[in-house]
Amino acid sequence: MRFIRSYRFLLILSAAAPVYVWQAADAQTPSGNPTPAITTISPNPIPYGSFDLSVTGSGFVQGAAVSYGGTALPTTFVSSTSLTSTGTAAPVVGALMPITIVNPGSISSLPVSVKLVQSNALIPYASAFHFLEQATFGPTPAAIDHLQQIGYSQWFTEQFSEPISPFTPNAPDITQLQSDLFYNALTGSDQLRQRVVLALSELFVISGFKVWQGSSFEPYLQILQQDAFGNFYNLMNDVTLSPSMGYYLDVANNVKGASGELPNENYARELMQLFTTGPVLLNANGTPQLNSSGATTPLYTETTIQNFARVFTGWTYPVMPGATPQGINPNYYVGPMVAWAANHDTGSKTLLNGLVLPAGQTAQQDLTAALQNIFAHPNVPPFIATMLIQHLVSSNPSPAYVRRVANVFINDGTGTRGNLRAVIEAILMDPEARDSDSPTTWISTGGHLREPILFITSVLRNLNATATGSNMLMGLSEEMGQAVFYPESVAGYFPPNYTLPGSTTLLGPEFDTMNSSSGLYRVNWINGVSWGGTSSTGVTLSTSSFLPLAADPTGVSLTKAVSNTFMAGQMPQDMQTAIEGVIASLPHDPQGAVASAIYLTASSGMYQVQH
Repeated sequence: MRFIRSYRFLLILSAAAPVYVWQAADAQTPSGNPTPAITTISPNPIPYGSFDLSVTGSGFVQGAAVSYGGTALPTTFVSSTSLTSTGTAAPVVGALMPITIVNPGSISSLPVSVKLVQSNALIPYASAFHFLEQATFGPTPAAIDHLQQIGYSQWFTEQFSEPISPFTPNAPDITQLQSDLFYNALTGSDQLRQRVVLALSELFVISGFKVWQGSSFEPYLQILQQDAFGNFYNLMNDVTLSPSMGYYLDVANNVKGASGELPNENYARELMQLFTTGPVLLNANGTPQLNSSGATTPLYTETTIQNFARVFTGWTYPVMPGATPQGINPNYYVGPMVAWAANHDTGSKTLLNGLVLPAGQTAQQDLTAALQNIFAHPNVPPFIATMLIQHLVSSNPSPAYVRRVANVFINDGTGTRGNLRAVIEAILMDPEARDSDSPTTWISTGGHLREPILFITSVLRNLNATATGSNMLMGLSEEMGQAVFYPESVAGYFPPNYTLPGSTTLLGPEFDTMNSSSGLYRVNWINGVSWGGTSSTGVTLSTSSFLPLAADPTGVSLTKAVSNTFMAGQMPQDMQTAIEGVIASLPHDPQGAVASAIYLTASSGMYQVQH
């Protein structure tokens, strides 16, 4: 989805590019040794693992060495036009390696860049890259190579069984949990689970504006982590009985009304409107059902909400260790909420589709029946399918895509409804998701803007950055419009139905975080990253692997490597030509060339919108 065009950034940013000094190599050096030149390299590309390299060219002398990315390899002089060497190739940022010949006296040829590949790949590089953009917090060289080797099926098997990367228990406030999110995103092996947890936290929303203590927020994250690959009914149940949610949306200590008063309706309303069904009747493909007048049909009435609110009465916080149970327990967040019979409304209640709960039921009986009533509603499969597709793959999934995923929600192939593991795999392996693998099949309305969290983690993982558990990346995200764990409302950081300015139909939820300030902060941050900095403590980043490629004054090799790093090697040719032109036009300095190429690429709309 090309909401921002790359060229605009190119025109703005190239004008401020710094000036560098370039000195060309001489054909004959004072040492008397000629300047070598490379004609061919074999094999090309170089497969990962041990390799035997043959180089042909001119000007080779006894003692000449083949340099692989700046490291001299064991080299055999065959003739003035031929050398052989041995080495070992491993995945690197950019997937390109510069090869040079260095004669005695440090007389070096111009570099020739050779692509590095997985020779036994089950999946092409670009396909693995784009899949990992959707299923993780961003592809790294090692992650791409691993997926290429094992294929999608084995990757899912591994990810579903990876140990959970934890959040810090009993943290004094949410700051540590914010750091944990970025630490897990950048370093955790359970990438798929953590990615889904982020999506679920943006669906079943609580906020630090009310649940501000780490000790009250972290148990909720545990629920999302544990249920991310489970059954949606269990997730609904665990969220409903979570003391954190109970505090945020007033289920905890919500008692039956007296003298005609009604209990609090917050959770009853949001459970349906935002968490499970949506407010209007849907077709099986997620589109609204329209009546004969072309208007949508409300799913429920205010009376329905009032009846559900009566269901969710009588629940209070778990009993603190050593304390005596009572009808209104003090705030405590370890374990599910507990029922207090005297505070539950035992009257008859009418729910969705006319289901009547008989009078005299317990709080647990009413809650179980109500959740089953919602879980069985036809709206839930397409609604949840749409929400998860939007967060993982595309802001504007086609009705056919939604229907296919909803069908898996209805029946995972074994007769089970609500199997999130099957739903997630169906979302990521759907043909519409995999259309992102090649520019020739990109959907014009596909993809989505990288929300600030994903923009930060994708850039850093693309560059193989590392982080500590005390990183301060949450400050960057907040400046970009997304204060981690502090959504401003129960609708989340951005509403799922946010339409792009100027359009009445094209959705772009993440664009609700964009304004002149947050957009500029994104670009300014990339400026720091392009020079090897992050403006955040606890993060280590280096762009030095690109430096040998910058010896090519045309900018071709460097631009290809940056394209491989950020765009799966699929940078549009006009964009690539423009960046090469900027680099070639500058008096040359390797670090400046690297910074320019990264800056112009990662700040572009072509990158900020994930295809």
